Amino acid sequence: MEWTIEQAPDGVDPAHALLTGLVARVHSVPAEAVRIEATVRGRRARAGAAPVAVSLSRTAGWVAAACSGPGEPGSVGIDAEAWAPFRDSGTRAGSFADVVLAAEERIWFRAAAGGSEADRLAALLRTWVRKEAVLKALGTGFDTARGGLDPAAIVLGPPWDPPTCTSHPEVELADHLAGGDDPVLVSTAHRASGQASRQAD
Repeated sequence: MEWTIEQAPDGVDPAHALLTGLVARVHSVPAEAVRIEATVRGRRARAGAAPVAVSLSRTAGWVAAACSGPGEPGSVGIDAEAWAPFRDSGTRAGSFADVVLAAEERIWFRAAAGGSEADRLAALLRTWVRKEAVLKALGTGFDTARGGLDPAAIVLGPPWDPPTCTSHPEVELADHLAGGDDPVLVSTAHRASGQASRQAD
């Protein structure tokens, strides 16, 4: 799996061009040979005749994209969240934890109770980004009315440890950081089984 991230100027959405360019580069085909179509749950792509698993994520001022490599089976997911807008949103760590965390995850959250509010929010945001990436690799989302999963159904290890998904061990996770002085938290997920050509955004 490969991924990339690019700044998105106001009024401009580079998502299609970014994803097309990534697929073309990774699969060594001209951009004209890449086909990307929207689906109910996300996007599907082809590089020439070959199906390619793809995923997109948008956050304040940024767009991130991921795709599977040549001959790589399975599905992919990517999520990106800018730290500063979340930190300044007025979100309280305890309230966000009630929405995001499974019972098993509350153990590490309680252990972090002595940290600052900003540190606890950063830990929760990393957890949220990881969960979003996992859900995209699973081909679903958080909308339970449309067959999605509740955030608590995705169980992860502590955010300061190497990323693992204990509820769905078939999903491999990786953490990344972009944005320089204005950090953007990025997580990518790869699921080795399942449909390779359809993922949620």
